[in-house]
Amino acid sequence: MKDKFAQRIKKMLVKQQVLDEAKGEEILLKSIKEETLYVDALFESEVLSESDYISATALESGYPPVDV
Repeated sequence: MKDKFAQRIKKMLVKQQVLDEAKGEEILLKSIKEETLYVDALFESEVLSESDYISATALESGYPPVDV
């Protein structure tokens, strides 16, 4: 289940052009191997900032980004 959600996140980030497909897949495999959350692995790899993730998620969902 967690892998499917991570795949959806990766697909959304690639679609929003904030993540390269190959790098996203590399980080996905690493997160599965290390049993960590995909978004945590993204942030740790410094490929994507939290604010970029929030913005991309907001654009995809149609809601304005909220950063508290």
